[in-house]
Amino acid sequence: MKKEEAKIGKIKTDPKITLIGACNLDLQGISSQDLKLYDSNPGKLTTSAGGVARNIAENIARLGLSTRLLTTLGKDKEGDFIRSSTEKLGVDMQDSLYLENTPSSVYLSILDKKGELVVAINQMGILEKLNKEYLQEKKELIKESPMIVLDANLQEEVIDYLCKNHQDQRIFVDPVSTVKSLKLKNSLKYLYAIKPNIYEMQSLLGRKLSGFEDYKKALYQVLELGVKEVYLTLGQEGVLVADKNQIIHASAQVENVKSVTGAGDAFLAAAVYANYHGWDLEHLASFSQALALIVLGQQRDRVYFEEEKIRQRRKDVKTKSLLW
Repeated sequence: MKKEEAKIGKIKTDPKITLIGACNLDLQGISSQDLKLYDSNPGKLTTSAGGVARNIAENIARLGLSTRLLTTLGKDKEGDFIRSSTEKLGVDMQDSLYLENTPSSVYLSILDKKGELVVAINQMGILEKLNKEYLQEKKELIKESPMIVLDANLQEEVIDYLCKNHQDQRIFVDPVSTVKSLKLKNSLKYLYAIKPNIYEMQSLLGRKLSGFEDYKKALYQVLELGVKEVYLTLGQEGVLVADKNQIIHASAQVENVKSVTGAGDAFLAAAVYANYHGWDLEHLASFSQALALIVLGQQRDRVYFEEEKIRQRRKDVKTKSLLW
């Protein structure tokens, strides 16, 4: 497909992109003033369907690509809510695993008045049931997918199994956290793309990073390990998108941030979409950063995933090609 022919928001009947990983109920509290520890804080509480793989699946579906989510949920009210709200967006969940007498995953986060994460607690024991045996049963289903997206909430042996058995497909991975990123070390050579933030990259490489020259060395090191593309997110400094031929720095003035939650998931979803349509690295970087900006403002109605809306936000994104 020529890159100008891609139409956002139109649901397609192509082979489904498969996402494998966490799906949970998100309970979020955001303080309306400076947080006081060991005390009650006024603010706003929200409940929504979440989980890294689920969030990325939602965003890919909103962009108009056929999407399948393999995850595990309890047969409880939380699981029913997550499934119904996700399927309404066009994500196929019929092949996910549903369990009796096991609570669905719940993620509780506390944000400061700037929308930055302060602390979180997760109940994700059910994800251990998303094991090799279950995924072996879905092997042929997964092989139909042009692309696979994993999150590092999966057990390390599951990540290793999926990467080794589906290495001929394009595999994208979100490291999730500094600790969970360590699960990826043995599988990097099988990955097509990875989206770490600066802290996850430091954890992967076992050293502190400081400044753009150091970031470039880190990118090259990961690419040398076999990864084809790296999307290193830098918070307010933007993102570095790299392959062995070039580095693109994409940045924008960020205003009216409601919450940083979900911006990374949106970026990776957009990168998958850009790869699906064969866009070049600069187009991928600016498009993905534009969608992340939209989510930072919590403008998550379908209208904001239309091509024209994202094109308007791309005007706010500055891209610069950096030399190796």
